[in-house]
Amino acid sequence: MPYTVQDVAEISGVSVRTLRYYDQIDLLKPAYYGDNGYRYYEQEQLIKLQHILFFRELDLPLADIHEMIKRDTFNQAEALQHHRQLLLSKVNRLHTLIKTLDRTIANLRGECDLTEQQRFAGFDNGKQNRYVKELKERYDKAGQLTMHASTDSISIQDNGLHDERLACLIAQLLEAGIQPEDEQVQRLIGHHYAWVSHMYLTTPEGYAKLADLYVNEEQFRSYYDLIHPQLAHFLRQAMLIFITQHQQNI
Repeated sequence: MPYTVQDVAEISGVSVRTLRYYDQIDLLKPAYYGDNGYRYYEQEQLIKLQHILFFRELDLPLADIHEMIKRDTFNQAEALQHHRQLLLSKVNRLHTLIKTLDRTIANLRGECDLTEQQRFAGFDNGKQNRYVKELKERYDKAGQLTMHASTDSISIQDNGLHDERLACLIAQLLEAGIQPEDEQVQRLIGHHYAWVSHMYLTTPEGYAKLADLYVNEEQFRSYYDLIHPQLAHFLRQAMLIFITQHQQNI
């Protein structure tokens, strides 16, 4: 079914003027032009527009978007997985900013103390920028994104667990004095491994490096330590134990 430029503007929220501009710079050409000179779009162009909007949501320049989606190696399904990873990074940062705001309000009311590090938690979007850089480098050097679904042995679908909820559950066990090697903790770490595997390609070695990043990199450490002041170190211990126990199966 063909769509006019007005139809696409209404469906996508992108202005007619912008769609015409995308045509002019060869970013998004219509499927064809009618005898009357009107632009007509089909599903292929709508899918491409969706990719463009995802990239724009991550503040990528149009020139970079044009370069990536025009490559013969551009893989739409894998790109969508990476969009998801980047957007989750952005969501996590916004969650951290909300927590910072809530803590600041509580501090002003005299209800809690607030360290200077906590006061500025979430303002650095360096992690998202690194993901964007990685995305561009993967297309430049490898031509394709390297992602895969979660492992068969641990299902990410179980209970819909994801990073923030997992972190809170693990923090509760930490607060209760449960040790990293405990079965309850390791079961949650199994979900965490599945979540990480679902987001991007990982190996036991890569998972161990991620565990180190949680402690050694400020962006990660401050995010988890806002949930519990010892959570980053606790996660690292638990993740390394998980690798030792399951290395033959992951």
